[in-house]
Amino acid sequence: MAISTRQLEYFLVTAELGTMTAAAAELFVSQSAISLSISQLEADLGIDLFVRSNPRQLHLSVAGQELLADARRLLSDFRELEDNAQAQGSVERGRLFIGWYQTLGPRLLPGVIEAFEKRYPDVTVHITEGGTTELCAALHQGSIELAVLYDLDIDQSLDTISLMEARPYVLVSPDHELAQLDTISMADLAPHDMILYAPPGEYYLSLLKSHGVNPRVKYRFNNYETVRSFTARGLGYSVLHQRQPVNASYEGRELTLREFSDDVPNLGIFLATRHLARLTRRAQAFIEQTKAEFRD
Repeated sequence: MAISTRQLEYFLVTAELGTMTAAAAELFVSQSAISLSISQLEADLGIDLFVRSNPRQLHLSVAGQELLADARRLLSDFRELEDNAQAQGSVERGRLFIGWYQTLGPRLLPGVIEAFEKRYPDVTVHITEGGTTELCAALHQGSIELAVLYDLDIDQSLDTISLMEARPYVLVSPDHELAQLDTISMADLAPHDMILYAPPGEYYLSLLKSHGVNPRVKYRFNNYETVRSFTARGLGYSVLHQRQPVNASYEGRELTLREFSDDVPNLGIFLATRHLARLTRRAQAFIEQTKAEFRD
């Protein structure tokens, strides 16, 4: 049995895109070539890699899920071997898989990607947005090489690079009682309803409780912009870290930002990779570009 890198690549792209038709278009080969390659790989391994209940949509079998992470790592190592064999000064090329914390995407990701594409036009960047747990798991599975995250329950076994720090603040509508204050103490929040952004919710709740405040959570949402919209309607205050250049909700309602008068800790933003991972040159270049964009 001799498994080729081409078989692994055909399998990997098909698994990622969900259909052989899409994989064939991505790889510029015929669908029959994809089908034959995967069938031969299954025959060589003696396992079914896909569950073919729906001919239009393939789903990975349990064995296929296990092979997927290994295939990504093997292909990444092979591409790195090819890259290192190129002459010095060769152009970076290939595919790069990264993760980005969901609320950091709209404000910070476009600038990083734009600058990276201009510098490395032959690199295709695949982006996964998600929360801390999801992205840390993706790093360990090898489906992404790096992730940009808030310092919220980051897996301590990962290697991290500090990018910047964000200071928490209070967000209210201009008509809210709290908006009349120049700065807000934790104690000022006690008698008011809170609109909680749920993904880092435990962090925000512990922040208030550490200052003796038991928050009155009226609503909690997983969507950052829903929190802002409810807050803009005066239905409560919210505590957030991500700062927007325009203080308005999706509905166009005005929002008012107030700083804490208390001594509150900043929240770090980190770039994370697997511990002692052998990063591709594409990933190393992206890390340097990200650090430069955050400095700016």
